[in-house]
Amino acid sequence: MIGNCTNDANPDWWFPELPRNRISRDRLEVITKQTKYALQLCSSCPIKNECLAEGMKTEEMRGTVIGWGNLPFGIWGGTMPYERLEKVGITPRTSSGEAVKKAFALKNQMGQLLGR
Repeated sequence: MIGNCTNDANPDWWFPELPRNRISRDRLEVITKQTKYALQLCSSCPIKNECLAEGMKTEEMRGTVIGWGNLPFGIWGGTMPYERLEKVGITPRTSSGEAVKKAFALKNQMGQLLGR
């Protein structure tokens, strides 16, 4: 089986990222529209669970987590980065990592617009 996103014309839409500087309302709405599209496609995907498992992976070496892996990046199995981080107990309070900060910036900026 292949995922609904396979060969999609908009692969970047699965990796929403806010600019480092202030974002205009118009740009935020574009990013939100793209993200909603990706999440909608995920909702009926036949490999959604396998995709989510991939999104939950961290980089490990000899049983020790050495990197964030996919957790703070992209949409996997219909979940946003901050949702996956929260599932494993990682928040801005528990980590000062830049990737974590960016993931939760998405939540702060887009959460209401996405209804999540």
